[in-house]
Amino acid sequence: MAEITGPLVSFDRTVSATLEGALLPGGELRWLMDALSSAPVALDVQLRADRRRNHSWISAYAGLTSVLDVHESGGRFRAGPA
Repeated sequence: MAEITGPLVSFDRTVSATLEGALLPGGELRWLMDALSSAPVALDVQLRADRRRNHSWISAYAGLTSVLDVHESGGRFRAGPA
């Protein structure tokens, strides 16, 4: 059997500086973080990135269901249901 020497799976949770800045206090999407944290149901917010495509996004989940995605690519944002 061959020896495995590197990681089998890797996850990049480091979003772009543009998306990060937009989500921080004073950022243009900060209202979204405030709304998600005060939602009447518990939401799980996850950050994702695909460095090969210069693409970052935030996903909000209610249980196992993704209810909102906000994508950033090249400084432009696109939001919608997952």
